[in-house]
Amino acid sequence: MFSFKHLFFFTLRGSNEKSDSTANNEERRIVEQLWQELKPLHRLLHAFIRQQMSKLYPGLIELDQPIPVHLTSRTY
Repeated sequence: MFSFKHLFFFTLRGSNEKSDSTANNEERRIVEQLWQELKPLHRLLHAFIRQQMSKLYPGLIELDQPIPVHLTSRTY
């Protein structure tokens, strides 16, 4: 299991020991592994937010659908 600490160390280390393509492939593998570890939490958070928003906006939020973007605040 990799952590953000490992990813940070890997990024700082640079490509001194490996070629750029090998380093990029390893970085992609690490990021994909981190995403797979965080994906269940991401889904749970969205489910919780949908549930809370359905209480605020009855009839507008469906619990099995994505949150409508016009109901969220600007995140950019």
